[in-house]
Amino acid sequence: MNRSTPYIVYNKIGTKAPTSSARTGYVAATLDLTITLSESRKLSGAKNGDGGSLGAINEFDGATMAIDIDKLKTIAPPEAMPFTIQRLGHVVLQVSDLERSLVFYTRVLGFKVTELYSEDLQPGGFAFLRCSTDHHSIALVGSATRRSQHAELHHVAFEVGSLDEVFAARERLREQGATITFEGRRRAGCQIAVEFLDPDGHCLEIYWGLDQIGTSGYVRPASEWKAMRTLEAAVANPVVGQDTGTQR
Repeated sequence: MNRSTPYIVYNKIGTKAPTSSARTGYVAATLDLTITLSESRKLSGAKNGDGGSLGAINEFDGATMAIDIDKLKTIAPPEAMPFTIQRLGHVVLQVSDLERSLVFYTRVLGFKVTELYSEDLQPGGFAFLRCSTDHHSIALVGSATRRSQHAELHHVAFEVGSLDEVFAARERLREQGATITFEGRRRAGCQIAVEFLDPDGHCLEIYWGLDQIGTSGYVRPASEWKAMRTLEAAVANPVVGQDTGTQR
């Protein structure tokens, strides 16, 4: 296949998008989502040693970045901070077609719409979506003029409550023809995950089993990481303390 040959992101490669929404729940307008094979390789970080890194493109015109890891490890907050960040609250993404993105985030990922701004309040519209009791966990602004260029945002990750749900998410994404860029376990954090693209090429992750850091500050050593490139391999090769079960 020619590297610049386009294919449909939310439909099977080489097949025609369905004209009826009966099978997928999509309206026809939401299926006009294309990306080139060469773009997909860049978005999935095909040259990275761990099988890709959710859209990371580690090519800076040949420049070499020298990082002093030991020095970076010494950077810490001061002892007398006047406030404490408790958790990540929400993420707001720029999208090029608000309706198309709402279909993806609700019908594919299961978010619920809390509120909407019309274009007189926000050019392109603004949608607040929730996955918990918080008013919103993610929001979409329909003012983007092009696909994500991955210049600032690397990826957004969503936690699920069980390993079975990660498998269910992979199946759901496959059924909808979404572009899956990675599945399995990477390294630090050791979560088991499936990584994929939304309609604008934003890199997303659904995961389970992220390492937790207690009051002692102990972090799993790198010697315990077990990078795996499929969910099945990650289940069959658990890291210490990660209960993946034996049959799946």
